[in-house]
Parts: sequence; structure tokens; C-alpha cells
Amino acid sequence: MSPPSSLLPENNHRLNVLQWNIHCLRTNFALLQSQVAVQKPDVILLQETLLKENTKFSFVNYTVYRKDFTNTTRGLLTLIKNTIPSKRINDIDCHDAESLSIQVTLSNTTLAIHNIYKSPTKVIDANLFFAAAETRDTLFAGDFNAHHPFLQSTSPTNITGNHLHSLLEDFPGVKLLNNVDIPTHIAGGRLDLTFVSSNLCNNSSWDLHPLLRSDHHGIIFSLWLEKLPDPPPPPRRWNPDFAKWDIFEQHMTTWADNYSVDPPETCDIILQTLNDQLNMAAAISMPKRKTYTNDHKDAWYYNPKIKAMNKRLNRIRKLFRRNNTDALHLNLTRVVSHSA
Repeated sequence: MSPPSSLLPENNHRLNVLQWNIHCLRTNFALLQSQVAVQKPDVILLQETLLKENTKFSFVNYTVYRKDFTNTTRGLLTLIKNTIPSKRINDIDCHDAESLSIQVTLSNTTLAIHNIYKSPTKVIDANLFFAAAETRDTLFAGDFNAHHPFLQSTSPTNITGNHLHSLLEDFPGVKLLNNVDIPTHIAGGRLDLTFVSSNLCNNSSWDLHPLLRSDHHGIIFSLWLEKLPDPPPPPRRWNPDFAKWDIFEQHMTTWADNYSVDPPETCDIILQTLNDQLNMAAAISMPKRKTYTNDHKDAWYYNPKIKAMNKRLNRIRKLFRRNNTDALHLNLTRVVSHSA
């Protein structure tokens, strides 16, 4: 469950994520589609898609990133809601495991998301994932096929289980989000793991999906991402529509006539000198464009409530101008009185 709204920091962003070893996308696509339509997660991480390279696939309202099924891989899909800026980034080397890495941006916050699948017969090296999560906001999640007592495994401890247990002790800046005794596989044990940078654990939530099931349970969780400081406004640009080109040309001509490369200069120095002179010529020959913002001119008091009231008032005024009736006049008087 999500934390109470009173406990959530202001101006933060909740990222809702669905994680599932779907064990054949074609077989379980209808079930996935129905649940996504209801819950509308921001990010979907799917493992064992068995989706071949020549298979076309799209998902309405989502940007699709994929690694396809081959003789040596099982296939990964990461779906990012298309209202969230995202891009593919370099996959981290993790030895034999499959990984698919994406970066998303929410307001001024960036998050690296790594979708991972490790088959039972292969070996993963997660050192670089843990190291990355200590230096920047990172989520890496998927089916690790790890067995260890700390995962309440029903099978004997394996290399991957020992490896992950050791890394959690060595990297205190990384936390296992599903650090609870809830099996993610129908046969028991926590094979599907969700690791995050420790600062993302505040006000986070994690639970099994009530309906999604292959041989693995689907997982739903939320992260709260802090807003970073707003970037500085872009520098004002020159406005060539009002340029005095004769002054611009005169300045550049005078500079060129007196310019000599003695002693010889590198290309970088010559380019920087030319750039400086162009900026100087622009400064004396043309004004800069005005700086526009999205702020209302009366932003100190203008808020959504005032905006809604103005909209209602303008609608009543238009109706009254079209039909000057006593009933509309009374309604307009009440709205104006309430607005005041």
C-alpha cells in the first residue's frame, strides 16, 4: 500500500512500477493489458518475454525498449509511459545475466532503471549495479534466480544468493525493497528482487500484484523521487529581427582587417577568438529577446482555485451577453459576489 499522503514530502514525484517475469508475453499479454489499463503504471519491467527479433510489438501510451529472445537469452521488455522522457543507456556488464538499461526523467530528477534476468544455469556479477546505485538514483530489478536463507529459499543456497547477500553487506547505500518474507515464485522463495538506492526507500511501497501470475507473481511498487533544484533559465538570445546589420558588418570587417595569426595559434584558439568577436558584434548591433516564463503575472496570489473561479465567471458573463434574462442576471450577481 502507498504511504498516507500526510507523510509524503511536498513537490516529490511518485513513480509506480510493475515488475513481472511474464514467462511468455504472447501467452499472458491479454492479462497484462487488462491490468495496465486499470492501474496505469509509469514503468513496466518484464522478464522472459520469449519475444523474437522479427516479432512486431507496441503498447499503447508506452515507449517500448526490448531485448529479444535468442538461443542464449530469454528476452526483456521495459515499457515507459510516453509522457515521461526516457532514453536507452549503456547496459552495465553483469557477466552472463541479461540486462536492459533505461534512464527516465521526472521534472529535474533522473533515475537509472536496469531490467535484469539471470537464468538458473548462468552466473551474475552485480558489483557494478551496486556501485552505480551508491553514486546515483538507481533501480535494478528482475528475476535473479537467487537462493539463500535471507531470501527464505526452498532450494539450497546457490552462488547468486551468496553473491547478493555479500553485496548487500558491502554496499550500505543499496537496499532490497522486498526485504519481507513474501515468496515471489509459486513454488516459494524470493526469486524476483527489487534493489534501489537507499535514499529511494523513504515512503516507498512494495506488494504482490493480486491478479498477475505466471510461474511468478507480478509485483507492484512505488518510489518517491525528490525534486532537484530547478536549472537556471537559458541565456537570452540575440534578436536578429531588429539587428543593425551595418554596425555588425563594420565591427567584423574592422576586426578581420587587423587580425593576424602571429605567432601561429591553434585551431581551438582561432575558433574561440572568432566566437568572441561575433558575440561582441551582436552585442553592439542587436537587442536580446525578452525572457518569457510560464508564471502568471499575478502569481503571488493566482492559484488553481482562482483560475477555476475566473473560468466560471467568464462562462456566466458570455451566457448573460447572449441571453439577457433575469435568471442569468441573478446567477451572474451571485458568482461575482462569491468571487469577490
